Amino acid sequence: MRDDVLTLILAGGRGARLEPLTRDRAKPAVPFGGAYRIVDFIHTYHPNCPPPKFVFAGNQRCGQTLDSIVCPGSIVSGGRVERSILGPRVLIHSYAQVQDSILFDSVDVGRHAKVQRAIIDKGVKIPEGMTIGCDQEADRARGFTVTESGLVVIPKSDGGPVSWTKEKTNGRQRLLS
Repeated sequence: MRDDVLTLILAGGRGARLEPLTRDRAKPAVPFGGAYRIVDFIHTYHPNCPPPKFVFAGNQRCGQTLDSIVCPGSIVSGGRVERSILGPRVLIHSYAQVQDSILFDSVDVGRHAKVQRAIIDKGVKIPEGMTIGCDQEADRARGFTVTESGLVVIPKSDGGPVSWTKEKTNGRQRLLS
């Protein structure tokens, strides 16, 4: 391995505001604070959101999270979340259950929905009463990716609620893919 090669991650635009510092070097390599370079610092994004909210409306509808990480802007409104990570602005409706899952930004889990062992990408809306991760064959039939270990992956490109419709049979609703 050569020790005279420097690898840089180039990002963040042309660096025009840092002229003349960026005339002869990439912005990440610009010295900052003595011996450091801009690339040596971790840059994070924190959305401008209120703290997470857990809605309590009587004994039947108590928003609960157990052994989970809940990001700002998320609301657990009478649902239950266990051993999961909720990204910013996630909404868990009443009686919904989420277990052993990762839900990215702005996922909306409808009333009485159940999500187990799933990774759900940004902006996906889980319809009322839908189950994910409980029946691998049903998840595959809906077009979701199911790993060998049974983990269900739902990317943004699966279309979300647009591809899910409800059918009424004998007064009950059934979700179709």
